[in-house]
Amino acid sequence: MLGFLLGYLKAWPYHLATLAIVMTYDAWVDDPSVASEARSGYVTEVRLHAKDAELREMKRQATAARDAADTFERALKAANEEQEARQQIMEKEIEAYVKELKDAGRACPLSDSDIEWLRK
Repeated sequence: MLGFLLGYLKAWPYHLATLAIVMTYDAWVDDPSVASEARSGYVTEVRLHAKDAELREMKRQATAARDAADTFERALKAANEEQEARQQIMEKEIEAYVKELKDAGRACPLSDSDIEWLRK
């Protein structure tokens, strides 16, 4: 047992040298390659997340644009219907006024040639 212990004590500088070589290899060769691979994987993952966020934003903008177009279309339809209703009311009022003038004997009918002469 004592011989084993003495043999071990004689070999400790070799063990230290081996440990130093392994630690140097780990620090100079292995750690940088592991860090580089980790960074490249991280960069790829970050790019993927950025593209996903960009896609979500584009979908949100497309949905917002579609909703805005639908809203404007409904507003335009309502405005056109209102304008049409006003036009019909005005035409009825004009017809009633023309009839009132005709009944009172104050009508002044113009022909197409009269209107053309007025435009000159």
